[in-house]
Amino acid sequence: EGFIHSCLPKAADLAAEVVALIRALITASGVAGFDETTLRSGPAGEKKYVHGAFTERYSAFWLGARSLDSMADAGILPDFAGIVVSDRYQNYFSSRWKHVAGNQACLAHILRDYEDCAETYPDAVWPVQAQRALRGMIHAWHAACEQRLPAIPDDVLKPLAHEFRHAVLAGLASVPRVPGPKNSTRQKPGRELLEFCRDRRGDVLRFTTDTAICPTHHISERGDRP
Repeated sequence: EGFIHSCLPKAADLAAEVVALIRALITASGVAGFDETTLRSGPAGEKKYVHGAFTERYSAFWLGARSLDSMADAGILPDFAGIVVSDRYQNYFSSRWKHVAGNQACLAHILRDYEDCAETYPDAVWPVQAQRALRGMIHAWHAACEQRLPAIPDDVLKPLAHEFRHAVLAGLASVPRVPGPKNSTRQKPGRELLEFCRDRRGDVLRFTTDTAICPTHHISERGDRP
């Protein structure tokens, strides 16, 4: 083990230039996926977070804490000026990233969250309605990409977006907010998801107006958890 550890700095030095190049190429890209996952690191029982940034061609990793400072230390988000594709973790939507052009919330995560709502509220229509609308838009995005269109056609998008909006409104009406401080009051299942979809509608449906933006960040999950 000691010999292996002695080799790590030498290996890092040899790879330093190409790692810097990869980070620069991701930073300069128009769209990139971002994700984080836990990793056992240090003494038994301790863990850290692997932060990843990904495009179709490049992957970059950074070991740190689950904090804005660690994400900044990773060296990509502070200068990234493209579209961030990520889950709903609040740090990806922070105003600290002053150059980011916009966000795209991963619809794979959101669809799973609505599935949780469907199981929690089995008699409710709105979770299934929201899933149907989102899947319809993802299908329409793939069709638009195949036709090399810059966006989903309006006549296809409007009824799906309308259905999604009304599903969110119906959910908000049926799952009222629990009064109390926002940061310390536990909400009913689905409430925060619905508020996110209402308040950040543009970050949920950004892919519909630009086919260069992926509706999911599966590439990021593959990178972090191959």
